[in-house]
Amino acid sequence: MLLMVFTIPAVAVNYSEDFSSDPGWVTDQTSKYYWDEPTQRYYVQPEHQYPGYSPSRYTYKELSEAVGSFELHWDLEITRCDWSISIPFGIYDSSLTRYAIDPDPLGQYVLGLAGNPDAGHLWALIVSGEDGYAEAPGGGTWNFDTLYTCELSYDASTYMASFDVWESGSSVWSASVAVPGGFTNNLMYLGSSSSGIGDDGQYRGISSSAVAEGYIDNVNLTPEPATILLLGLGGLALLRKRRVN
Repeated sequence: MLLMVFTIPAVAVNYSEDFSSDPGWVTDQTSKYYWDEPTQRYYVQPEHQYPGYSPSRYTYKELSEAVGSFELHWDLEITRCDWSISIPFGIYDSSLTRYAIDPDPLGQYVLGLAGNPDAGHLWALIVSGEDGYAEAPGGGTWNFDTLYTCELSYDASTYMASFDVWESGSSVWSASVAVPGGFTNNLMYLGSSSSGIGDDGQYRGISSSAVAEGYIDNVNLTPEPATILLLGLGGLALLRKRRVN
């Protein structure tokens, strides 16, 4: 009797970085986005000090291929966050934009944020797809100088994005939202970016000089586990077909 041994492919890693060395991410402001050697983490400083609506204040790693379903993990510590600003992190298309002058976002993305709106220190999930913008109501709370573990995921079969946050293994906040129309652009830019929110009067109720600061660590991006399982089952089906033929 011939014994056939089938193995499901190991989980492929799209990108992984523990910041034990400089990752060489691309940024437009090297004094505000950089690898911090003493802490071996990545320092980020979003700010609202520059007018205009083209991408600015960004840092990213361009992926080797576009993502479909995925899970993205990272650690975040917030050390400053003025009113009306946030520290976003996630995956973008090539526009690297988050907001536009008109109500429609310019680009496509899925982002988890720690922000400081009127309601206080809240977590948020925002997405922009083929058919527009959506967000889950902000919730949970975050504190300064506290390490949080974040997980952002997307299921391409249902268009659902989810954001989960933990502190020391305990759940802090969890939310899901459907991406309107799904993603039709290639999402290949992992990192943090905001389009310009300046002092040109287009945005009301937002401080044009707000600054946030924090550290990102232990970034890990993988295909969503269901996708890996389907790949494994597809391999089994292919082997069965070969045996029949």
